[in-house]
Amino acid sequence: MRDWAWGDMDLTGARAPAHLTATNLGDLQSERSRDLWLDHVENQRRASCLNNIAGLAATGARDRADDAAGATNRTPISGATAQTYTVVAADRNKHLVFEVTPVVAEGTPDTGTPVSAAVPGTAPTVKAGSMSITGVYEVGQTLTGQYEYEDADGDAEDVVGAQFTWHIGHPVSGAPTLIEGATSRTYVLRAEDQGSNRKLWFTVVKVKSLTGMPNERVGSWQATRQEPLLGTAPTITGTLTTGSVLTGNVGYADADGDAAGTHLYQWYRADNAAGTTNKVVIAGATAVPSYTGRAR
Repeated sequence: MRDWAWGDMDLTGARAPAHLTATNLGDLQSERSRDLWLDHVENQRRASCLNNIAGLAATGARDRADDAAGATNRTPISGATAQTYTVVAADRNKHLVFEVTPVVAEGTPDTGTPVSAAVPGTAPTVKAGSMSITGVYEVGQTLTGQYEYEDADGDAEDVVGAQFTWHIGHPVSGAPTLIEGATSRTYVLRAEDQGSNRKLWFTVVKVKSLTGMPNERVGSWQATRQEPLLGTAPTITGTLTTGSVLTGNVGYADADGDAAGTHLYQWYRADNAAGTTNKVVIAGATAVPSYTGRAR
């Protein structure tokens, strides 16, 4: 290291550039050498200033915004002017914007380009144990897939954005088979859904929230149901008078083509049309699907 001065300019501490060696330092009298030396000194002065940036902590600013560019609904965070920041609950589902105004030891300060980082919330989900299939298990009746939406951030559900599927057991293997077109929460039972292997699956494949980040979750939440499925509801034909014969019509059908076995029958008396009020077994009326009425 050599110390130099040029006229009234103090060059103390300036290191000679590589192309100015000890053997040619005396050639600084030439105009070209002087220019090279002065350029080198100025570059070193600038580097020294950049290496001594001061006040970063005092001039850093943090804002919250609703987009990655830090432009939408950008709001300063009160008191957040230090170089470090602890994320709080209010930052969830927001973008944090960090902006620095560098302050150099000398020269004019300049504003740096703001940068932002998203603070993610919690994706919505389906509450454990909330899945079920409700409705009358009969051909032509509507079943409804039930589930409970859950979001830890309190974001409301985007019902339109949810996605569902229905599967039914293969008539031979019982393996779940996708029912084409069954993509809503409801499903109408068909005659071809009958059979011993015809188990139903209702699946929620995606839930979505109206707000927040992330605002959706893909999964496979399922409910199943399997019951004996009659082709139609039983009916009664005949004249309701004493001594007339009434006949119960089963409405048997089997999608697998299995022949009917021996059905079991039972007749009841009741005080309402639904057959639920004061329902009483009629003794002996179990052998055939018919009954001879008599006065009570």
